[in-house]
Amino acid sequence: MLTLRISGDGGHSARPHMTQDVIHAMAVVITGVNAALDRRLDARDATVLTWGRVEGGVAGNAIPATVELQGTLRSASVEVWERAEELVREIIGGLLAAYGIDWDLEWIQGVPPVDNDGKTNTAFNRAAAALDGDLEIVGTPQSSGGEDFAWYLRGVPGAMARLGTWDGKGDK
Repeated sequence: MLTLRISGDGGHSARPHMTQDVIHAMAVVITGVNAALDRRLDARDATVLTWGRVEGGVAGNAIPATVELQGTLRSASVEVWERAEELVREIIGGLLAAYGIDWDLEWIQGVPPVDNDGKTNTAFNRAAAALDGDLEIVGTPQSSGGEDFAWYLRGVPGAMARLGTWDGKGDK
């Protein structure tokens, strides 16, 4: 979870030049961080930053002194997951430098991506294929949802599989 607080001198909207327009700076961050990540990271790493909460201001004719953004960053790449905070901080700092305003980023690292061990995955598939019965082994689309099992895989080679799931088509 990312929480970004941007603060500066607020003021009346008739004199934005006498303020540090944190609403404008927030808009630059919302679009700019995503745009920069798209050019700094390999698209095959399936990395997505989503801003889910935007808060600031109380009146349409006033520039507030603070705004807050909250979101999540998820990646299918362990390497990106490990260096994401440093990269996002660098990008935010660059985007906001032109505005001369203060900012603070609170970063709470979520779970890493599930990274199945190749040998374990192959062994699992062979064992499942050898079972008798009406068993079908199918791949599933990658998900960017968080999965705690990823923590185990950081310490012990393993593979995650979904057993007994239904694809949503046909009879259960």
